[in-house]
Amino acid sequence: MQRAGWHCQFLEGDLETPPPKQLAFLSQSMIPQLARRGGANFDLEAERAVQHGINIGRGGAWLSLNDDQCRKLK
Repeated sequence: MQRAGWHCQFLEGDLETPPPKQLAFLSQSMIPQLARRGGANFDLEAERAVQHGINIGRGGAWLSLNDDQCRKLK
């Protein structure tokens, strides 16, 4: 979500519970990089969806975080 920068929130497997940590970026260019590092499927359709979300100021992507990445969010 864009709000005085870009704020990224994550959800647990139940798709309701957010871990305590959120990420914030000043530049929208970090969003696709974050999605790639998080294991997001980045075929052409997914890349367009992420870009559309950036253009409208909000959106989402499915990530496949490994155990270490999940621990860092908690």
